Amino acid sequence: MPAPSSASRARRFSLVRCLTTCFSTLVILTGAIILIVWLAIRPNEIDYTVDNASVRNYNFSDDRLSADFTFTIKAKNPNAKVSLYYDSINASLSYDLYPIGSASGSPFYQRKKSTREFELVFPTRRAVLPDVATRDLKNQSSTAGKVAVDLTIYAKIRFKVWFVKSSHFMKVVCSPINVPLSNKGFQPEFCDVFM
Repeated sequence: MPAPSSASRARRFSLVRCLTTCFSTLVILTGAIILIVWLAIRPNEIDYTVDNASVRNYNFSDDRLSADFTFTIKAKNPNAKVSLYYDSINASLSYDLYPIGSASGSPFYQRKKSTREFELVFPTRRAVLPDVATRDLKNQSSTAGKVAVDLTIYAKIRFKVWFVKSSHFMKVVCSPINVPLSNKGFQPEFCDVFM
């Protein structure tokens, strides 16, 4: 079998170089377009607030906590060109870094420049806390009439801009939330958002 001529090797090399250049140019142009669109839209951070918090059936027996914590979360989308899909919402509740409950929310769609409220309910059943945390919680609930808990929300979201959707994971930390043990007024608490 005759060896390929230098002319055919040069043609093959030229074709590979042309395809590589075309592909690189396409990748760079696509990246530049996405960057320009993103900078033009520049989505603002979503604002989260715990609008209301309450607890029912609060009971501390045998140094174990049982209660039904309910939180109303307000999510504000200030963006005029970006809407959001919440594909999954999971949350954890803790006291002094010790977990006392978990909850999940229903998926939903949030329009541009809109505010959406959703509720998270944590049925805590005989949660065990270390001695120091137990003493602090008992003292706090008897003297202050409220308990300070930490709420963390994990959400899988998609930003929608025109016809383009991009997936992200979001973490929302609301800490501390002073939950009144009676029906006294609750002061809304702002949350920190991490993307």
